[in-house]
Amino acid sequence: MEFNFLDIFILPIIFLIGIVASIEDIRTGKIRNKWIIFGLVYGIIIYTMLFFWNELTLPISFVWERIFNLNPVAMINIKEGFLWKLGLNSSLSLLFGFLLWREGVVAAGDVKLFFVFSFLLPTKYYWKSYLPLFPSFALLVNIFVIILVFILCRSLFCFFLKFKNDRRAVFLQSQKRRSFSIKKQVVQTIGMLSIFLLFFWIKHWINSYLGLDIGKYQYLFLVLMIMFSRKITKALFKNNNFLLILAVSLNLFITAVGLFINFGTALNNLIITIKMMVVFLLVMSLSAKFLNYYVRETGVFRIEVDNLLPGMMINSVNTKQLNDDQKFVKDYGRIISGGISKNQVGAIICWAKTRGMKTIEIYKKFPLAPWIFAGVISIILFKQSFINIVLDFVR
Repeated sequence: MEFNFLDIFILPIIFLIGIVASIEDIRTGKIRNKWIIFGLVYGIIIYTMLFFWNELTLPISFVWERIFNLNPVAMINIKEGFLWKLGLNSSLSLLFGFLLWREGVVAAGDVKLFFVFSFLLPTKYYWKSYLPLFPSFALLVNIFVIILVFILCRSLFCFFLKFKNDRRAVFLQSQKRRSFSIKKQVVQTIGMLSIFLLFFWIKHWINSYLGLDIGKYQYLFLVLMIMFSRKITKALFKNNNFLLILAVSLNLFITAVGLFINFGTALNNLIITIKMMVVFLLVMSLSAKFLNYYVRETGVFRIEVDNLLPGMMINSVNTKQLNDDQKFVKDYGRIISGGISKNQVGAIICWAKTRGMKTIEIYKKFPLAPWIFAGVISIILFKQSFINIVLDFVR
């Protein structure tokens, strides 16, 4: 990969926005829109100038290359299709970020920062794990991997400290939290296995009969399943045994047909799918447990109801209760991941007092801007997602 003038124009601005946004997010819990607008306007100006430069210098480049076997402006030119790929990647980044915001995973400011980095960072930096149409997916993966590694290390540190101080308390707490619905777990596992099998059978048939390799999209599928698995299984299979039975029956039928037509290939695909499913469930389960433990031990504090302020994030149980209250949502809107709004504060205080609540649990804000910036740096350094690095190492 060659270093060109685009790197000189773009990389310093990426680092400037990343450093400033990280500092502001840590200090104030907000990312000001002026830095997002600055990044977008600057990127539009640079890419527009490069486009016109490319059009104007094309005849000159052709003449110099023919006569002198030298192209003095090639290092500033952009490749064909660069701009529409950039636009599509940026649009998908914004769409994906919007879905994460709707799920309450990230705040609106974090989505905008991810979008502006996807817009500014040239797609050549994803070349080792390039995903057509949406190369910034590698950036998204790296951001969440870095966050999960941090949460894992911090959770283990907190656990060992607590275990060292009071082993009996840790044991009793783990026993207390062990209650769960076996039926719910079984339904979720069977449902997810059915979805996995369907995807991989469809992938195999498309590759065999249409000659299209969609294997490069399986990592996108896996991450989407990790992020939205609970919502998918809840929407499809909760209180709907017919769909669950239908999905299982369809998979059994497809598996039987595959084994009958080509036993070796079908069996190999089945084993690979089951292995991936087991890894998927382990990763999802461990990530959820470490995240819950981290939030419970380091990210929650209790305040008096009268001390609620705009921007505070109330606990998930109360948030769900309020968002399920149609009257509250109609009058004051839904509570989003960025915290409660100014007009919601009074209504929440009244709501809590009518239920006899004197205190309420509040989540500490977790600044995402430094981790988004760390993800950008990892892409610039490694040119691929951490998933690809692990897979290459295993192979």
